[in-house]
Amino acid sequence: MKFNETLVIGLALVAALVFSKGGAASSIFKKSSLPLLPLENQNQSKITTVIVTPPQFTRIDITDQLRNVSSFELQKNIAPYQTEINKAQNYISSNQSNPSAPDPNFLKIAPLNWSGIRLLKKFESDGRSGSSLFPDFNLSYNRENYNIIKNQAQTETAANIRSENIEKANAYVLRQQGEIDLINEEYQTRFGGLSRYG
Repeated sequence: MKFNETLVIGLALVAALVFSKGGAASSIFKKSSLPLLPLENQNQSKITTVIVTPPQFTRIDITDQLRNVSSFELQKNIAPYQTEINKAQNYISSNQSNPSAPDPNFLKIAPLNWSGIRLLKKFESDGRSGSSLFPDFNLSYNRENYNIIKNQAQTETAANIRSENIEKANAYVLRQQGEIDLINEEYQTRFGGLSRYG
């Protein structure tokens, strides 16, 4: 019989003895009823006795601990992205409203299918005091009409900016969600198979 085989059999017998005495490795180290033999120190004439008390061992399920640590790390890594997503979604929901109807005064003076922004550009570039801006539609170039058109153009500009910002916020949410998906994928790659080893 080889030395390695003898060693393995010996360790198996020791392990069987340890676990049959109470189910814990620490039972081997309990105080025995036999007295310890005193050790004689050659330098001294006194006899000293050495008693070693081992620590108590607790069985630890390392798989659960690794899963808890990795789950904590996952949440810690995802939290900043989720915070940003929540902020963007709050912005979207607070600024997403139905487009408001045009100002009734604007509808009275503006030609059909003209926006306030477009009409304001025409008003500022082609306007001559007292004359109409259109040959077939009466829209006088005066301060009152100018103010109505300017207010409508500002309302439309604000709505356009809000719409562009909502589109950017939606794109930002998708990017942040993509980052969360990458972190989840890495987590699954690194720790998803832990149950196979447990």
